[in-house]
Amino acid sequence: MVFESQGLPGLQVVRETIGLTQVSLAILIGMTRGMVSKIEAVSTNPSLGTVRKCALALHCSESDLLAVPTPERLAEIRAAYTRKVADEAELAAKLARANAGKKGTPERLAEIRAAYTRKVAAEAELTSPNPRRASPCGKGNAL
Repeated sequence: MVFESQGLPGLQVVRETIGLTQVSLAILIGMTRGMVSKIEAVSTNPSLGTVRKCALALHCSESDLLAVPTPERLAEIRAAYTRKVADEAELAAKLARANAGKKGTPERLAEIRAAYTRKVAAEAELTSPNPRRASPCGKGNAL
């Protein structure tokens, strides 16, 4: 079966709804702004990994990016993104209070960064709609 290039028609709408620029999204997903622009313009077909990175960065599902979401769904995405940003800001504030008066040694900063990365990865794993992630063989592929 051959698929035509469809890009991510919902990417620009979702990105603009939550207030991110192409540059900000590019930084979050590890791409160039030019590549984000090409994906939004539907001039390139992104890999599944890129679709997942975009969905994770925007706190929405992959299907929200494959088609333009309804206004109701966009409101839900905006609310979810706002909650996540507030949660992350609260966590950063707690970490700052816990370390008040202590010098931020590189080792301690690395520990904080690793703990936060594990938390975000665990949340992403729990919220992923992809049933293949819970594979009994542990490689991410369903039998």
